[in-house]
Amino acid sequence: VLAAGEGSTMMGCYAGQLTMEGFLHLKWTKWKRVLFTRSVAILPTFMIAFYSTLPELSGLNDLLNAMFSIQIPFAVLPLVAFTSNPQLMGQFVNGISTKILMSVVSVAMICINTFF
Repeated sequence: VLAAGEGSTMMGCYAGQLTMEGFLHLKWTKWKRVLFTRSVAILPTFMIAFYSTLPELSGLNDLLNAMFSIQIPFAVLPLVAFTSNPQLMGQFVNGISTKILMSVVSVAMICINTFF
């Protein structure tokens, strides 16, 4: 989970950096650009963590978990469907055992999120 969080933060920073360079045509020195993009990513998180109490953060965590449990089927089901389609994946299509396993895991995950 930590690696996923770090990875998504880095991708957000890189997307902001590429947007500044490519679309906005801002010509900043590298250290200014890195400082700005990293600050935009980390400062709001730091402010929330620093100025919130533990019960507030726990409530925020519960809210985020509920949102993720609602959103995850919209990511997992198309992923399983698309990677099982030979027209899209060609030689990299899921095998029958992978299709069965991922279908069972997906249904179990959705049921667990629905009932708990």
